[in-house]
Amino acid sequence: MTVPIALLLVAGIAAAGTWLVLRTQGVERRRARLEVQLGTLYETSSALACAQEVAEACDLAARAAQRIFDANRALVLLEDPNGTLHATGEANWQGSTVTAALEREGMEVVREHLRRPDGISLDPASIQRLATALETEALEVLPLRGSREAIGVLFVAFDAPRSASDASTTHTAQVLATQTALALERLRTAENALEAPLRDALTAMGNRRKAQAALEVLKEDDAIAVIDLDRFDEVNETYGSAAGDRVLRTMAEFLRNSIREPDEVFRFGGQEFLLVLPGAGSVGSQALQRIHQAWQVQKRVTSFSAGVAIHDEADDAQQTLARAKLALSAAKREGRDRVVPYRAELDAELSEEA
Repeated sequence: MTVPIALLLVAGIAAAGTWLVLRTQGVERRRARLEVQLGTLYETSSALACAQEVAEACDLAARAAQRIFDANRALVLLEDPNGTLHATGEANWQGSTVTAALEREGMEVVREHLRRPDGISLDPASIQRLATALETEALEVLPLRGSREAIGVLFVAFDAPRSASDASTTHTAQVLATQTALALERLRTAENALEAPLRDALTAMGNRRKAQAALEVLKEDDAIAVIDLDRFDEVNETYGSAAGDRVLRTMAEFLRNSIREPDEVFRFGGQEFLLVLPGAGSVGSQALQRIHQAWQVQKRVTSFSAGVAIHDEADDAQQTLARAKLALSAAKREGRDRVVPYRAELDAELSEEA
């Protein structure tokens, strides 16, 4: 049966009308999406300019990236001066789970990416590897590159597979990443200026003044350890003061890499270091034993002795420090190159010596 031409024309007009409506709707959706993206970028830029802390700026960036990409989660990882990456800002994503997953597989990929001077983004295979490690279907990775170097990375995760981002989304996200990096540089510079009087110039760790501040806020069951390099004067006399300085820097770096996330390490003076281990309790001496054994394995030019004490909230912080030093003295008397936890008998031994 022949279809009347008029009917074909009507059908064609209807199809064209449907196509035009759908196209118009698509344009409106893209326009609305672009308005959201640009509005988010504008608001976040203003907020970043007013941010007072690094963590605040990272949270702003993570939330903005989540909105710009219409993603499920976002997170900022910042690199500290020691090359360690820390989850510093997040949007619907728990930072500890990300760092734990990356430490198992993927952290080195991120570090290599940040060390690249050309700023080239990660290849698709590397991004897929990271997405697999983070147990997410799709992942956007934006380097946070400041005026001098890359200081971190912004992860944006999706629970469903997705196609590549359109040009406007990519451009908006890149502008956000640049503004975030510059804001973080500003905040870090300000923090460094404030921290300078509290930082040891040789080892770049907290100095005695900062250590005393940390001692003043000790809580029940916190452990502290006083570490002293054995026969350090002989190192200076035999190899020179420059070699002694290298040993101190090596020890500082070793301790930084050996402690947990909440722990703190300070140069307490000369060849002496102080460790503060929040909530470690009796496990603190075991942790120091492991650190001591790891140093022995490296066969450094000198060994170290350590005394460990656990803080009691009823006591003054200086009493806890005195007990740790008493334990350190016992370690020296017992032959050096060992860790000694404080015990009550040490008070009697000190009285007898006096």
